[in-house]
Amino acid sequence: MPLFLAMIAVVVALPMAAAALALAGFVGAASVSALAAALLLTMFGFGLHTTRRGKFLVWAEILDSLRLRGDERALDGGCGRGAVLTMVAERLPRGRAVGIDIWSKRDQSGNSAEAAEHNLAAEGVRERCELLTGEMRSMPFPDASFDLIVSSLGTKPGPPK
Repeated sequence: MPLFLAMIAVVVALPMAAAALALAGFVGAASVSALAAALLLTMFGFGLHTTRRGKFLVWAEILDSLRLRGDERALDGGCGRGAVLTMVAERLPRGRAVGIDIWSKRDQSGNSAEAAEHNLAAEGVRERCELLTGEMRSMPFPDASFDLIVSSLGTKPGPPK
């Protein structure tokens, strides 16, 4: 969150700096400041779209292209707050979706099994899902336990066990 607030502060401060520089007669510096503000605002807009809508559109397209029957067993490795797990479970009315995560708040703000539970319930798929605490490098499942395995930004290198 502090990085987000800093970005907003910079986006607000740059146009003000551009105006002050232009009034002081530094037209070149004002133009550079205005351009930087425009670029940062554009990047902020793309980031907001990707976070709030874009990733869901991409995942919907990927999952729909799989032509799932609806009775599969799926695993979401590093499920976090359950965004992709929820989308998978919506496509499995007779199936089961399992999410596994280490629930590190350092890696994702608000990351917890409780947050994932809440999101699954809010989307009406809680009864088709199971949440487990664990690492993707040592999962408690035998081979061939799942028909589908997904992971969105769930891999993070770490020391070998």
